[in-house]
Amino acid sequence: MAYQKLQANSSFAPIPSDTVDIPNPTTLVTSGTTTSTVSTNLVDDTKDFVALGVLSGAIVYNTTASSEDAASVIAFATTTNPNDTLVLNKDIITTGQTFAIYNEATKGAILYAGHSAASSLTVTMAGGSTNVFKQVPVGAFLPIQVTRLHAGPTYLDIIALF
Repeated sequence: MAYQKLQANSSFAPIPSDTVDIPNPTTLVTSGTTTSTVSTNLVDDTKDFVALGVLSGAIVYNTTASSEDAASVIAFATTTNPNDTLVLNKDIITTGQTFAIYNEATKGAILYAGHSAASSLTVTMAGGSTNVFKQVPVGAFLPIQVTRLHAGPTYLDIIALF
């Protein structure tokens, strides 16, 4: 009898978003704590984002703020000016908050639903289609290649496995 064997070697807790794909955790460039507040900027005077290799379009997570409002915790880096400042496409971070910067989105991850307050999960698959999986039971693996977990009702304990 055949069985499905899931073998993951890394995991990531994605923030649901209708506009930003799940980051590839192997492309983590840097993380840290902001040192000052400038609107639509991430400032850390202990970092040189150019020397670190942060790319335009990098995915920036505010890891301090609540992930329940994805619009307020995820942004894209657009430019650096000066090297200790990333210009973001929206205002997501203030002084003293922590961040993580990833240069690339995932090509696909499987999801583990540790708990879901919602009865369904909306995802974008690696092939580009958006699908709604209804009645996902707690403790279920979705053995599909997912690139985006869409915002929706409160998702708890969703883990992307790679």
